[in-house]
Amino acid sequence: MYAIKKFRGETLTLATSVAFATVRGVPPGMNALAIEVPSATLENIAVGFGPKIEKVYFYDRSDNQFHDITKPVTDRNTSTLGHVGGLVTGIAPGVGDALFVGCKTRFRGLAIDMTTVNAVVAAATWAHPTSPNEAFDDAWTSIAHTDGTETGGNTTLGQDGLVTWTAVPTNWVQSEVNGEKLFWARFTGAATLTTLVTIDQISALFNNVVNSVDSDAEGLAVVNIRSQNTTKEPYWFYFNSGDVGSVEMSSASITSAANLNWCELAPFTGR
Repeated sequence: MYAIKKFRGETLTLATSVAFATVRGVPPGMNALAIEVPSATLENIAVGFGPKIEKVYFYDRSDNQFHDITKPVTDRNTSTLGHVGGLVTGIAPGVGDALFVGCKTRFRGLAIDMTTVNAVVAAATWAHPTSPNEAFDDAWTSIAHTDGTETGGNTTLGQDGLVTWTAVPTNWVQSEVNGEKLFWARFTGAATLTTLVTIDQISALFNNVVNSVDSDAEGLAVVNIRSQNTTKEPYWFYFNSGDVGSVEMSSASITSAANLNWCELAPFTGR
């Protein structure tokens, strides 16, 4: 038997395909999710869980330092922000600087929630290592992607959005960056971006691709649920908070809203 230690509720507006608005990061410490879709119309809904982001680093070429911004960009707290550059000095992220996002498993992209957006025309390059021995300055392989954060043509990080890989790389391996061995994706811009470009939150997207190299399934399988009226019980999902970092939902046809009720459960010790 378990007791609820913490609780947090929110509403998610569904769409017929996964979009930025249909992805939510797991609030810190939560290990259970109750989903209600109180629609009288029968609706098939796909639910997927993305991996937890272990580390986010901003690398500043000017001081040759990795700045850890993991907590402010994954804590679901809008008052703590992760500056992508200019952490203290106000210098804009420039050519040679980089943003690193690392997870324990491969992921198919990122949901990026911006606070201070970029207004400089600059195309983004996302890359991954193909050898466990590759270091920061070694040649990484570019990841073909769609950048939903672009505005006005090639102005990356200009709005909230999804960055999705065209295909999850099968030769993507864990490599060490700043002492952390993870599956890393690296962002670099083609020009110096707006000063103090600021990310509020980053979430890794669900991935269930079976990797042809090691035949290991990535992530968790998609779970299909149905809408329900208020007489039906909610759907409960239980997970390890150290492994799961996001949830994303999409509807087969009808657009409606889902109620997400996050819980932190602990063994019940009362009588």
